[in-house]
Amino acid sequence: MSKSIMQDKSRRTCYLCMLLRGDDAPRSNLQEHHAMPGTANRKLSEHYGLKVYLCLQHHTQGPEAVHHNIHHQRLVQRKAL
Repeated sequence: MSKSIMQDKSRRTCYLCMLLRGDDAPRSNLQEHHAMPGTANRKLSEHYGLKVYLCLQHHTQGPEAVHHNIHHQRLVQRKAL
Protein backbone atom coordinates (compact mmCIF):
# COMPACT_ATOMS: atom_id res chain seq x y z
CA MET A 1 0.00 0.00 0.00
CA SER A 2 1.46 3.37 -0.99
CA LYS A 3 1.30 6.65 0.87
CA SER A 4 -0.94 9.42 -0.37
CA ILE A 5 0.81 12.18 -2.31
CA MET A 6 -2.31 14.33 -1.90
CA GLN A 7 -2.60 14.43 1.87
CA ASP A 8 -0.63 13.66 5.02
CA LYS A 9 -2.60 10.90 6.78
CA SER A 10 -0.92 11.56 10.12
CA ARG A 11 -2.71 14.92 10.46
CA ARG A 12 -6.05 13.03 10.77
CA THR A 13 -7.95 15.70 8.81
CA CYS A 14 -10.73 15.28 6.27
CA TYR A 15 -9.55 16.39 2.84
CA LEU A 16 -12.92 17.89 1.86
CA CYS A 17 -13.55 19.54 5.25
CA MET A 18 -10.23 21.33 4.72
CA LEU A 19 -10.82 22.14 1.06
CA LEU A 20 -14.45 23.26 1.29
CA ARG A 21 -14.59 24.82 4.76
CA GLY A 22 -11.01 25.43 5.86
CA ASP A 23 -11.69 23.03 8.76
CA ASP A 24 -8.50 21.20 9.65
CA ALA A 25 -9.67 19.73 12.95
CA PRO A 26 -8.51 16.15 13.54
CA ARG A 27 -11.14 13.47 12.90
CA SER A 28 -11.41 10.01 14.43
CA ASN A 29 -13.58 8.46 11.71
CA LEU A 30 -11.52 8.91 8.54
CA GLN A 31 -11.78 6.56 5.60
CA GLU A 32 -9.40 6.21 2.68
CA HIS A 33 -10.79 7.24 -0.71
CA HIS A 34 -9.07 6.51 -4.03
CA ALA A 35 -9.33 9.55 -6.30
CA MET A 36 -9.87 7.59 -9.50
CA PRO A 37 -12.92 5.28 -9.66
CA GLY A 38 -13.19 1.80 -11.11
CA THR A 39 -11.19 -1.36 -10.54
CA ALA A 40 -8.29 -0.57 -12.90
CA ASN A 41 -8.11 3.08 -11.89
CA ARG A 42 -8.27 2.20 -8.21
CA LYS A 43 -5.10 0.14 -8.67
CA LEU A 44 -3.45 3.11 -10.38
CA SER A 45 -4.63 5.45 -7.60
CA GLU A 46 -3.07 3.11 -5.06
CA HIS A 47 0.16 2.78 -7.04
CA TYR A 48 0.63 6.53 -7.52
CA GLY A 49 -0.71 7.59 -4.11
CA LEU A 50 -3.76 9.36 -5.51
CA LYS A 51 -5.93 9.01 -2.44
CA VAL A 52 -7.34 11.17 0.30
CA TYR A 53 -8.81 10.65 3.76
CA LEU A 54 -12.42 11.65 4.30
CA CYS A 55 -14.84 11.83 7.21
CA LEU A 56 -17.97 9.69 6.86
CA GLN A 57 -20.07 12.67 5.77
CA HIS A 58 -17.71 13.37 2.89
CA HIS A 59 -17.03 9.75 1.97
CA THR A 60 -20.17 7.59 2.14
CA GLN A 61 -22.92 9.30 4.15
CA GLY A 62 -25.09 12.25 3.26
CA PRO A 63 -25.44 14.62 0.31
CA GLU A 64 -21.84 15.89 0.46
CA ALA A 65 -20.31 12.41 0.23
CA VAL A 66 -18.15 11.75 -2.83
CA HIS A 67 -20.07 8.53 -3.43
CA HIS A 68 -23.33 10.54 -3.68
CA ASN A 69 -22.18 13.95 -4.95
CA ILE A 70 -20.67 14.04 -8.44
CA HIS A 71 -19.36 17.60 -7.94
CA HIS A 72 -17.32 16.61 -4.89
CA GLN A 73 -16.17 13.42 -6.62
CA ARG A 74 -14.95 15.41 -9.63
CA LEU A 75 -13.28 17.99 -7.36
CA VAL A 76 -11.14 15.28 -5.76
CA GLN A 77 -10.38 13.82 -9.19
CA ARG A 78 -9.27 17.20 -10.57
CA LYS A 79 -6.98 17.73 -7.58
CA ALA A 80 -5.40 14.33 -8.29
CA LEU A 81 -4.38 15.32 -11.81
